Amino acid sequence: MILLLVKNQYVFYHSPDTSQQTSTVYVNKGTIDVYSKKSGAILYSSGNLPHTDVSSINEGEINLYGEESLGVVVNNQGILREGSNFVLQTPLSQYGDNSIGVYIKNDHVNETTNKSKKI
Repeated sequence: MILLLVKNQYVFYHSPDTSQQTSTVYVNKGTIDVYSKKSGAILYSSGNLPHTDVSSINEGEINLYGEESLGVVVNNQGILREGSNFVLQTPLSQYGDNSIGVYIKNDHVNETTNKSKKI
């Protein structure tokens, strides 16, 4: 089990610092409890996102207890590469006040490019 207590913590934070093509897969099959404020489960944020394939897969439990927590965030700093995605086989559970499940600031995340529908 992973337990996070400090504020502004993210479980999977994908922020590549290279413009070379890379592939990354994050998988959770266990239990992750996050008690800190303003924290989240999955964050994609970088100007280099168009150069990387990234996938986050949740098959376990992610419990967010802190206020103002975020489940999945895709920032608007870059276009996601085709095929990048997040797969929630099991839901994220949020218990904190003023929390948001999925927040996509990037208007290039769509069904055609990233197969992201029904979220």
